Amino acid sequence: MTNRTFLLMLPALLALAIGFILPMGSVVWTSLHQGGLFSTGAWAEVLSSRTFLGILSRTFTMAAVVTLLTLSVAYPLAYWAATAARRWSGQIMALVAVPYLTSILIRSYAWVAILGGNGLVNRALEAAGLIDEPLPLVFNRFGSYVGMVHILLPMAVFPIFAAMQRIDPALMRAGASLGAPPGSAFATIFLPLSWPGVSAGAALVFLAAMGFYITPALLGAPGDYLVAQAIEVRVSTLAEFDTAAAQACLLLALVTALMLLLRRRIVAMAGEETSAAPARRLPMPPVLRRAAATVAAVLAPVATPLLWAYGLLLLTLLLAPMIVVVLIAFSSAPYLSFPPPGWSLRWFFSFFEDRAWLAATGFSLVVSLAGAATALAIGTPFALALSRGRFKRRRLLWLLAVAPIDPAAYRARPGPVLHRGAARAERHAGQLLDRLYCHRPALCRHYPGGRAPPV
Repeated sequence: MTNRTFLLMLPALLALAIGFILPMGSVVWTSLHQGGLFSTGAWAEVLSSRTFLGILSRTFTMAAVVTLLTLSVAYPLAYWAATAARRWSGQIMALVAVPYLTSILIRSYAWVAILGGNGLVNRALEAAGLIDEPLPLVFNRFGSYVGMVHILLPMAVFPIFAAMQRIDPALMRAGASLGAPPGSAFATIFLPLSWPGVSAGAALVFLAAMGFYITPALLGAPGDYLVAQAIEVRVSTLAEFDTAAAQACLLLALVTALMLLLRRRIVAMAGEETSAAPARRLPMPPVLRRAAATVAAVLAPVATPLLWAYGLLLLTLLLAPMIVVVLIAFSSAPYLSFPPPGWSLRWFFSFFEDRAWLAATGFSLVVSLAGAATALAIGTPFALALSRGRFKRRRLLWLLAVAPIDPAAYRARPGPVLHRGAARAERHAGQLLDRLYCHRPALCRHYPGGRAPPV
């Protein structure tokens, strides 16, 4: 590593040390101390607790199910965007990214209005005469799956779309000229070449689902805890900070181990290689290829209209929570009800007349802009150094840079795990750092050239 490369990386490394590594070290320290004395009691309690191990098993199971569902939904959408005309492709991907403009909390809250007993789905089914009483679509495992898949869907679509964009269309034409039917050409040419993107999306979605908190808490069953919720209960209800820290460290250790195990798949998202080598390194199960060939052969005659219908329907569902939120803002009811019983501007007047809300909005804008600017200032040189530099362990530095964006890291940081005062930061500085570690990893995920660093 040259001095120039080191200087380019230094600001980001200092920020990581201050805002991520040191706080995580304090969490580890807390997990190993009780009453000011060194103790492994918290770890012994966590590892011997059948309840916690059951929660951990449930978390793994739900993360795996969410990953499979998300990939199943995301692949046709990414294929539609990648094979559409250029003018449509960009618009489709822009609409896929639109939900990121709304917080996870708001999107999860909107699903309560859509899936609730008096929500849009149940009312539509009752109006159609398909049901006599509302279906339990929310506050259970089904509600958690719907919300998590909806939120994680763009995270799977982007890497799959990127992998598909790198496939030369001439390969499909060559297969057709050699007599391969469309379904067979798709299963033997297109699908294997897009598999690195599928692997990258699977890794990202699974790792993110492991640390999910807000959506399962809002849409899931009251006792259907995931690990992140168990940590929150230890902190906010039981005030057992050492045990919560041990649980958080265990969760982060598992996610970190998975990141290291899947690092080539994760990094493949950024387009490390464009040859067929990734397909050999990330083999596709033969049974999946055979199933894809069968399905593609059956759907080939109606593929184009079916793909457009599917894509438009999925985009509608993807944007539905945002539309619901906008409509609820004009509701005249003082309670959550959708469709609204009437229309009113009362909530807008209440917002603009409340100084606390205005102050919070202004503060959010200042902190977000400052965080984005700071992340851009230190993330761009770091990304440039990784992209242009020639030194060992660049991939590990890349993984370190994007690690804070993982939800498991947030569960393990001092703010939610120890206590608000444990961060020992002033309110404004703490908010700025929080935005900084949110924006900077996203920047490093897509640094110049769209290529990820080799080991």
